Amino acid sequence: MADDTEKKPPTEDPLAPRRFPFDRVVAIALLVVGGISIFSSLGEYLNMTVTLNKLLAELHVQMPEFAEMTYTDTGLAQPVGLIIITLEGLIFGLTVWATVRRISAKKLAFWVPIVGYLATSAVVFGGQIICLFSDPAFVETFWAATQALQAGTGSATPSPTSTIPVS
Repeated sequence: MADDTEKKPPTEDPLAPRRFPFDRVVAIALLVVGGISIFSSLGEYLNMTVTLNKLLAELHVQMPEFAEMTYTDTGLAQPVGLIIITLEGLIFGLTVWATVRRISAKKLAFWVPIVGYLATSAVVFGGQIICLFSDPAFVETFWAATQALQAGTGSATPSPTSTIPVS
């Protein structure tokens, strides 16, 4: 029996989810890179004192006005390192969950791992800043470097009259 209805070409529903060909590949690749990055940084945050000493050495190399120093652990580095690891894992888990949901809904998803990376970077930066500014020697050296940069001098050693309390 012949169909009397006229065949029309399919039209796109403007409310239907769209497909983005490379979005899934890029999003999954970014998640893999993020997972590798988190697992490779576990050792750095478990021994936060060593990480902060490397950071201070690099700061001295990049900015000679900042005097060479070592981080004097005030007991805050270990707990902050554990908090960083915990928050990194939580953010990564939420990032994976949100990315999978967006891919399943056929929505653009590559940006979710990027936002997760930015959030993780903010947590790491904040943790390191908290640890560094809890060290009186760092604060004194930081202040001396700031004064040396403002004065235009090349040396940034703490003044001999300043005292650094010892815990």
